[in-house]
Amino acid sequence: MPVDPTRAALVTREHQYSIYQDTSVLSRWPNSQPIVLDTNLDATAGDALASATFAASSAGAKVFQVTVEGGAFLEDFADSPPRFTVYFDNHPAAGSGNTYTVIGVQIDPLADRTIYTVRG
Repeated sequence: MPVDPTRAALVTREHQYSIYQDTSVLSRWPNSQPIVLDTNLDATAGDALASATFAASSAGAKVFQVTVEGGAFLEDFADSPPRFTVYFDNHPAAGSGNTYTVIGVQIDPLADRTIYTVRG
């Protein structure tokens, strides 16, 4: 199968960056750190991802860790990050019935448990 020369030139390039920057954030929080996502996207898709990531991180959100008995599998993350509707009965600050997106996971097959870091 022949390789598209444009795609070959893109992926063999040493570094390519897409930067989305909001100066109001930097003026308000001068020590804020950049969010870096390493991908093999082209410039258009990189710009779209940078914009979406900025929008998601700019909105106020809560982050929690949830321990679930039973192991997760890597196939659970094949299409997109899983989303859960979580009920924190003992923690009303988390909200009741809010939907959270998984942003991190620790799978412990020996203990048969999974620790999800969720944001929403």
